[in-house]
Amino acid sequence: MLFVKTWGIGAAVFTLATPVFAEIQYSPETNLIVQRLLSDPRVPSVLQAIRKGYHPAPDLKAAVSRCVAAASLIPDTPVRLQVDACLRAMVGGLDPHSAYLSPQDFDRLTESRGEGTVGLEVRKSDLGAEIVSVMGGGPSAQAGIDAGTLIIAIDGKPTASMSLPEMASVLRGPVGSVASLEVMLWKSSEVLRLEVRRERIRQANITAKLIDGKLGYVRVPQLSASLSVELAEALQSLLVLQLQPVKGIIVDLRDCPGGLLHGAIALAAVFLPEDAVVMTVVSRLEGEQTYRASLSDASSKTFDPRPLLEDVTLRAAAQKIPLVVLVNHGTVSGAEVAVAALQEAGRAYVIGQATFGLSSFQTLLPMKDQYVLKLTTAVMSTASGKSWAGQGVQPDLAMPHVPAVRQNGKLTDDPWIKLAAEHLAKR
Repeated sequence: MLFVKTWGIGAAVFTLATPVFAEIQYSPETNLIVQRLLSDPRVPSVLQAIRKGYHPAPDLKAAVSRCVAAASLIPDTPVRLQVDACLRAMVGGLDPHSAYLSPQDFDRLTESRGEGTVGLEVRKSDLGAEIVSVMGGGPSAQAGIDAGTLIIAIDGKPTASMSLPEMASVLRGPVGSVASLEVMLWKSSEVLRLEVRRERIRQANITAKLIDGKLGYVRVPQLSASLSVELAEALQSLLVLQLQPVKGIIVDLRDCPGGLLHGAIALAAVFLPEDAVVMTVVSRLEGEQTYRASLSDASSKTFDPRPLLEDVTLRAAAQKIPLVVLVNHGTVSGAEVAVAALQEAGRAYVIGQATFGLSSFQTLLPMKDQYVLKLTTAVMSTASGKSWAGQGVQPDLAMPHVPAVRQNGKLTDDPWIKLAAEHLAKR
């Protein structure tokens, strides 16, 4: 999850940064490089931003050591390039999600310019590009690629040496062009070579359908700004407008990459009492914040939960309906918030695989000369304080990986849905 903020770094950043550099002993040659680095105001500014906002409290000495080591590899280059290398190493070594982005990097990361995509979201790992989520129905999903898969090379170029913006850039391209991917499947050492055609992918909508006229099925592909309206319509069609309302609902969050934080809160809130805790967020800047299943806590400038949470009849029905949630390794971030909240409250039986395990927020901080600092600034946990970082939300019933059979974009013979339906039928 990303937020955009501006922090008051302050005028004293140079004097705050210098002692951290001074704690390390350098050779005379390296000391000259350190002085060159500190002559650029970007270095103390970024170090102070890390000191002030990175969560959890960072090892600043290790960050500085990475910075100096990276700059020392290119001693005869201009100061600007040494500083760029220094700051990429300083920030990138904090975690897989933090990065120091040049204006060009930021454009590559955020702008598609009408290009096609293979339908993947990736993060940088030590071995290359790890797939965080796969867009349902997209080219990569059709090729059988799952979250957790490692991309070793793209069009013959090793991903281990790429920055995250470079990965995002090479995965895009003209609509109809083919991306050649060398991949290592999740929990496997087998390397496959796949060719995936780039397409222009439209945002998928929430869908609802009946199963044998007795159960409801709701597919949530992402937590977008339209979730409130779409989920309200889906649940109304199953719980309110039917002559015989359904006896249970299956919420499918497989390969849901998350999205808006308040969309995640609303998704959980519609099935929970208003005073129930959905999650807690801890940051160094704002301390601990608790988010409940209330209209106010689900509201933000970019998300309006009223269509979903102000309908008293719908919410009353949703809070009583038996619920099964389907998850897999592609259930990420905000989707994990909703799953964890419903599971811990005893409102949902969770079937599938452990979710991805991403429980942090990244904040975008505008820096000098149009550079952007992408920094992990907060972590999420359940009402009881349980974290899903790394290990994911564990299902109540674990399932082996069996890709759903899709025909014309519809699930037709999905064993996970069948098992969920059997579980609800016993209620």
